[in-house]
Amino acid sequence: MDPLAPDTHQKHDLSPGIAPSGLFWTVRIPNRWVHVDGDELDEGARYQVHDLGLKDYRQLANSLPALPPGTVQTPPDAAVASFDMRWWGNTGKVSVTDSGPNQFTVEGILTHATMAWSCKVPSKNFKFQSAAASTSHETLAELVNERNGSFFASDDNQQSGGGGQQGS
Repeated sequence: MDPLAPDTHQKHDLSPGIAPSGLFWTVRIPNRWVHVDGDELDEGARYQVHDLGLKDYRQLANSLPALPPGTVQTPPDAAVASFDMRWWGNTGKVSVTDSGPNQFTVEGILTHATMAWSCKVPSKNFKFQSAAASTSHETLAELVNERNGSFFASDDNQQSGGGGQQGS
């Protein structure tokens, strides 16, 4: 099936859109949303976001900026998503570096993870909620530091500012 064909039967395509730089499917989480509690890190890590503003493009092709002439794009609908991811345990180390054309390095741990996810598209009266996080099963879960692109050659301390930022 061609994901760009108009008859994909896809009903929703939620994403933050494509930035003018070409960066896609990525959104920066504001610093004020980040909280690190060093006392709880022994119990794992958690990444929880509530009501992240997204757009529902309905189909992948509708979200792309450069489509063939004659392709009709419809404006996206406002959407929000929430998720709660948890990682725990250390099942081994992971360390990968590609100094070739891909230029990335990854160091961290293999772990266990669960996730719950929900979204709403109010104008379409659409809501979705995954099953409880406790019912999810990971295929692969990692907690890693990754450097790539223009950050590939930088020193770890420069990349992270010499340490994590803690909130209160």
